[in-house]
Amino acid sequence: LLLLDPSEPTRNSDYPPTRLSSQLDCANYLASSVTNGNPESTCGVMSMGGSAEVLTSLTTNLGSILGSLHGLPIKGDRSHVPTSLSVALLALKHRRNKNGGQRVVLFAASKSECTPKEMTKVGKQLKKNNVTVDVILMVPEDEALYGKLCEAAGEGSRVLQVPKGTLPSDVVVAAGVG
Repeated sequence: LLLLDPSEPTRNSDYPPTRLSSQLDCANYLASSVTNGNPESTCGVMSMGGSAEVLTSLTTNLGSILGSLHGLPIKGDRSHVPTSLSVALLALKHRRNKNGGQRVVLFAASKSECTPKEMTKVGKQLKKNNVTVDVILMVPEDEALYGKLCEAAGEGSRVLQVPKGTLPSDVVVAAGVG
């Protein structure tokens, strides 16, 4: 499940061409590699800007995933990470095919206002439900906060820091996320 951050700070152009465009490029790559990698693998898309919203539920249909990525509007001042992860957990819990692992790829492109306690709490919920999380981090000052999330979520969860000026898709390919 891909959690995108289309909040207002994603207009910044410190990642070429903008933070939002580079997220969409990376999400396109991930959705393609997941759905083409195994016929039983499913992928879904959520938006964290403004409020948590499922754009595409888990599906093998790459066309519907790419359709939800196309024209994703910028909305909200901040992303709501704990709420979005809780909604993602529900989406993963109610998926059709229960075979295979559950993974959330979270794009953190704006500064988070949640506390380490909130991140630890949602990380423990993820661990309890056997969900791993990959955080694609574009906000260097939040590395410790997302580190708490991945630490609580358990083995297999990690934070991937994207250096300024680098495409997130390059970092994702190098780390072997797709």
